[in-house]
Amino acid sequence: MAPSGVEFDLLKPDPATVHIGDIAHHLSQICRFTGATRVHYSVAQHSVHACDLAPPEFKLAALLHDAAEAYVGDVSSPVKALIGTAYVPLEQRIARVIFERFGVPVLFARKLPMVVKRIDLTMLEWEQRDLLPETPGWLTTLIYMLVVATNKKLGLEISDEMLMTLAGLLGGYIVGESYTKGKTGTEGMISTVVEAAMKKLDKSKA
Repeated sequence: MAPSGVEFDLLKPDPATVHIGDIAHHLSQICRFTGATRVHYSVAQHSVHACDLAPPEFKLAALLHDAAEAYVGDVSSPVKALIGTAYVPLEQRIARVIFERFGVPVLFARKLPMVVKRIDLTMLEWEQRDLLPETPGWLTTLIYMLVVATNKKLGLEISDEMLMTLAGLLGGYIVGESYTKGKTGTEGMISTVVEAAMKKLDKSKA
């Protein structure tokens, strides 16, 4: 049941049951990074900022790029990576209905325009910098390279967007969790990341 009183069927979503007021209400209550931020920063705020940064022809797509989360919640990227085969099709199905309701090309539900993805990734970097435990950029980059290498080795189908999110979250964990408890174990973890990243670089140069 949505705030408007309209019933929304997750398995058979109907554009007629989609209301912008319901989406705005839900997204304003959902915190980015599953609540790990220093202050409450909602998915609605993220969406509005994305819209502000988008060129005119993509503003609506940017505003609604996370609108499906109003009905399925903001599932963290590590969890999506684990349950992707079950969660992603549901999220895309609902996104298609929302986009259809508001006149956004439905194909964007499966693959966002590159300009919107770049805005989303740029904002992700800003949000991690300003809202999460401080993570050195070099560490995030190294972890990103490690995750990419692991992704390819295991043959997983994880998008670049999700890989960047995982890198940021892992970087935040290493810095926020390990540095605050002293250097015990931290140097070993960072050395592992650096070693894996250097191996990746060596292979790419070969």
